[in-house]
Amino acid sequence: MSLMKLDRYSAKIEYDAEHDSFRGEILGLNGGADFVSSPVR
Repeated sequence: MSLMKLDRYSAKIEYDAEHDSFRGEILGLNGGADFVSSPVR
């Protein structure tokens, strides 16, 4: 697990080998916010 910071927000990021993608969750929000990204090549 890695953390990414942007301004006052932090996101937990993990690599999903099965789908060859990165999955993340923005932390500290009242609701939820997830994101998925393909790897940079």
